[in-house]
Amino acid sequence: MRKIQQDDQDIQLPFGTNGLPGYSIEAQNTVVVPSILSNPFFKDFNLLKISKQLKGLRSNPDLQNLLTPSEVHTGITIELNDLEYIQLHLADALSKKHLLLVQPVTDGTNLKVQVLNLGLKDVKIEVGTLVATALIQQAIQ
Repeated sequence: MRKIQQDDQDIQLPFGTNGLPGYSIEAQNTVVVPSILSNPFFKDFNLLKISKQLKGLRSNPDLQNLLTPSEVHTGITIELNDLEYIQLHLADALSKKHLLLVQPVTDGTNLKVQVLNLGLKDVKIEVGTLVATALIQQAIQ
């Protein structure tokens, strides 16, 4: 029997909703996923001065965090067998907002959905929004 908990309480996750096989994973708190263009490096970006702006590019502290994913906490823990793993699939509504799932395969402890925003605008994910579908797969020996 698979044990699913949220904040140390046993719960039942919705299964097979929206025509997708798997467990529906919802956001536990509100998260704003910033666009890559929200990075301070692009604030005063000027194509005519690009040679000056590219000096020290590798040591620029703003660019060091450019591709750091945002985490959407779910508070869910799923106990798996030794040969099982979880594969996450991002919800279609978030894919259409140019979000990209960073870590699609995870173990069941403290599920967090990590996303990057490749769009032009910041995306706000509200509490209770369907974030991903979790498929539990059996590893082949």
